Amino acid sequence: MVYSSANDYRTMAELCEQALVFFGQKPFESHLPQQAFYYQLVVSCVQLRDFGRGQAIIRQHHAVYEDGSFNWFKIQELYFLLALHTQHYDDAFDTCEKIIQHPRLEQQPAQIVEMWKIYEAYTHLLVRARRVDRLPSKKFKPARFLNEIPVFSKDKRGMNIPILVAQLLFDILDKKFDICIERVEALEKYASRYVKKDENFRSNCFLKMLLQIPEAGFHRQAVARKTERLLAQLREVPVEIANQPHEIEIIPYEDLWEMIFQSLPERRFG
Repeated sequence: MVYSSANDYRTMAELCEQALVFFGQKPFESHLPQQAFYYQLVVSCVQLRDFGRGQAIIRQHHAVYEDGSFNWFKIQELYFLLALHTQHYDDAFDTCEKIIQHPRLEQQPAQIVEMWKIYEAYTHLLVRARRVDRLPSKKFKPARFLNEIPVFSKDKRGMNIPILVAQLLFDILDKKFDICIERVEALEKYASRYVKKDENFRSNCFLKMLLQIPEAGFHRQAVARKTERLLAQLREVPVEIANQPHEIEIIPYEDLWEMIFQSLPERRFG
């Protein structure tokens, strides 16, 4: 926890490995502590964007986790995030489809079910942005999205950030610019009230960038000019050193911004 809070994920990984050697040498099964340390080891892989290592850890030690258990769903979350953070979008899509269809998902606590609803939304954003070579098993309806995640929708300083981002991005990708303009005022109030610069620096930058899109009439070149400084600030504080929970930034903001930016029209709207 000390090294995690200091964003020292390399040392955190080393300590996890030492703990796993310790418990692996026991003359009895130690699955519970092993689950905890494998989980934190993969968290470090997510933050360090080490897809190969994280993938190998999960595949080699999957037997430690009971299929369909709480901890199994949590380690699948990490694999999903790891794939997104390293642009293995097809892997992320396949993982989400597997989990959404799992018969034991609905038996999990609300925060697990809702988290995967949010992840499902982001996989469909990838489909809209043509970043995956897959067809979803079911149609996703952005208008019903908020109704399916009542707990996290009230989490003003946490998971509400990726929820609000997803809503706006669906509207932009679907060219619903009138609705985007309506959302902006509420998003601006939310950002000023709940997204603090010091606590959520990257989210603060990204939300400000999104607010510039309607201001620039959704015109690609105008958006580029208006967001140049904010994008530079975002890049100065990469996700691996940002002081924020790893769940908040589902797709790294730089990658998400590139997807949205490329979808903007060459002509000004309105």
